[in-house]
Amino acid sequence: MGIAAQFSKRLHKEINAHAAWLPVANSFELGDYGLVSDGVFQRIGNIKEFGVDFDSKDSKPAGIDFKSEDAKRFSVVADAEVNALPDAPIDAKLRIELGRKGSYYAKAADATTTEMSNIREVASGLARARGWRRKYRVVSSVITGHDCLIVTANADNAIFELSGQADALQHLNVGALKAGLSVTDDTNVGVTIVGETGVVGLRLFKLRWFGDEANLLGPTGESGYEEATADELEDDV
Repeated sequence: MGIAAQFSKRLHKEINAHAAWLPVANSFELGDYGLVSDGVFQRIGNIKEFGVDFDSKDSKPAGIDFKSEDAKRFSVVADAEVNALPDAPIDAKLRIELGRKGSYYAKAADATTTEMSNIREVASGLARARGWRRKYRVVSSVITGHDCLIVTANADNAIFELSGQADALQHLNVGALKAGLSVTDDTNVGVTIVGETGVVGLRLFKLRWFGDEANLLGPTGESGYEEATADELEDDV
């Protein structure tokens, strides 16, 4: 299982969403459709191409904070590890160690969700749309992470280090990245997102093989919809 699929599986566990890969650095939108390859969603187009529109609504923000088992985070002042960074303009470092290739660390102060509010009507419209294929997956929700810090390892013993004033680094604990910070070590690091805002997660559905009802890909608890586990997000191509 590659890093994208591993990250997606953990994201699904944490916030019931599949990874928008690459996180943040993508252009996914509500209503996008596509197929799954290497465990992640690959966009083909948008359902509006088939004359199917949708309504949307926003939800309240929630935080994102998870990491692989071997990921460690340290706060350092004057070359000594501290439990918490002081709220003072003194030199400090934030260090993330990722022990194995494929490890990851992800944090955002909050994550806002925009979702379809009329999935049943959308599914019915797609079932009647000429040229629609039932194996297509549709983005029914997009989760946007704000001021994200996301780091992955492309080799064992990866190290990512941010340096700057302690009071600026301290705000990273709640996801707000301030100016004046710099990357001073990125050994064996792959994906690096620092202080950026963008789509990190997707919720998907596709039509059931018969009829015009939606099959939500993940346990959502919505009445009348077939549920599936994260492990059922198998490759289409």
